[in-house]
Amino acid sequence: MSRHPDNSTPGPPAATVTGVVASRSREGRGTEGDLRADEHALMWLLDLVSPMLPDPHGRVRHYGVLPRPEAPRYLIPLDSAKASAAFLVRPGNVRSLTQRALRQLLRPALRFGVVPLFRRKVDVPDGLPGTPSLIQWLEEELGLDDLLMSVAIGPPRPNRKPILQVMTSAGRTVCFGKIAVDEHTARLVRNESAFLTDHKPEGFVVPKLLAHDVWKGNEIALLSVLPLDQHHHAARALELTPAIVLEIARLMPLCESDVLASPWWAAVVERSAGHASVRSARHLRACVEDLRCQLDGVRWTFGAWHGDLTPWNAEWVDGRLHIWDWERTGGPVPLGFDVVHAEFQVAHLRAGLPVSEASEEVITVQGPLLERLGIPRSECRRLVNCYRLELSLRLLDAARYGPIGGLEPLVNQLLSAATGRPAT
Repeated sequence: MSRHPDNSTPGPPAATVTGVVASRSREGRGTEGDLRADEHALMWLLDLVSPMLPDPHGRVRHYGVLPRPEAPRYLIPLDSAKASAAFLVRPGNVRSLTQRALRQLLRPALRFGVVPLFRRKVDVPDGLPGTPSLIQWLEEELGLDDLLMSVAIGPPRPNRKPILQVMTSAGRTVCFGKIAVDEHTARLVRNESAFLTDHKPEGFVVPKLLAHDVWKGNEIALLSVLPLDQHHHAARALELTPAIVLEIARLMPLCESDVLASPWWAAVVERSAGHASVRSARHLRACVEDLRCQLDGVRWTFGAWHGDLTPWNAEWVDGRLHIWDWERTGGPVPLGFDVVHAEFQVAHLRAGLPVSEASEEVITVQGPLLERLGIPRSECRRLVNCYRLELSLRLLDAARYGPIGGLEPLVNQLLSAATGRPAT
């Protein structure tokens, strides 16, 4: 637990947005509605990073808002040009070459102090003793002084939560932080924290959990920095090896089972039944029944999976694979899901292939690796179909906690591709 109170008592105004005071207290605010709607997100973030009792004579931290206050994605520290230029843009969130090029140009612009890029700046004061601002709290938690931070939140979605990059004034990243905003995101933060606490893999590198604490009633995990290439090009495919895939799978005991008698299939049936009222319910039922026929008498190996193993969550450095973002690790699932996910995400999100073509790309490109894992070519298509059902259920499960926006049509496309029936 935190060494500080959760600071949930209402206090005086905490932060200013070009003269407009943000006076929202933590009591009575709708976390899900405020953070998950762009029009409220900036005020929510200011409330999160501000002290409940600001020090009228203390330090004021200056931030720029990118790309604009009405749709914030980043708060960038402006008190140090080196720290401003060191903030990281997650490549997984940027699809087009134009967007990636523009964000690459941001770094030199920030380094040379071209702050007019920002249509609006925000000021956050430090707090009084016992009621720190978030950056003050982080300084005490980490035992360091003169820290700065950037805050990223990504586009609105059910798992939208603030991601902190904590830096020195010289631009050296000290750690990253993930802040839960509700029970859904808290489960993700807890899951990753538990994994990093309980597992010390030998065949690949993961971050260290520096702290799992509470800030203003929200769970927060602080994670160490991995030695990565800051210019890592996440559009390329992720090269996986049988040893890596098997070590992840062995995070829980491997077992061989008839697929229809496996815990994974039982969970699929239960989760599917819980979505009987959604618009995709007909496609979902058809997909489950079609796969039930496809999998009759099929035996597979089951184990753990990372759950989001992609080029933007992993990188080879000096011959070792560094993997982060363990929020969705779990199982048991069919062995090979990580391989399918890694290739499908690049083919669909990066190359822009339709679901059916991206799935064929998986079979063509990763068929040899799946065979080395003991999955015959004749089973690859069934495995991909099961993955598409799993991904559909993940999206439908997430939709309980907020709109999934442009991903909603993807559910029907995934289910239709798995059954061979046209999407509606």
